[in-house]
Amino acid sequence: LVIVDNSDITKPFGEQFEALARVHDGSRDGIEKGYISANIAIASPRTKHPIPIYSHLFSAAEEYFDSTNVETYKGLNLVKHLFQEKPYTLVMDRGYDSNDMFTFMHKQDASFIVRLQDKRYLKYQNKRIKVP
Repeated sequence: LVIVDNSDITKPFGEQFEALARVHDGSRDGIEKGYISANIAIASPRTKHPIPIYSHLFSAAEEYFDSTNVETYKGLNLVKHLFQEKPYTLVMDRGYDSNDMFTFMHKQDASFIVRLQDKRYLKYQNKRIKVP
């Protein structure tokens, strides 16, 4: 299992940090100054403890920033390169249940588990099914 999760790092009193941007503060459910971190880890086969294999801090205020998805894709490309032909399953939370993310993972031929938001619909045998 390869666990994929973004996190926020807020700096509410920071004034001199470079490329500070507005981020969603998950702890307070509000907007604050800070950065986003893309994180990918695997579970140790023996101890089941997480082993980080990718961590990247980024900001929407950076000159070459494209999107949060693009930053996540960079990590997923690294995972594909590291595992090569070995099977693995990506495990992701609700923030990754977008069509863009699904399309990217399908193009990579990746196995994945994504917790879906209950406002989403799935298409199964040409029928729309609301996520329970």
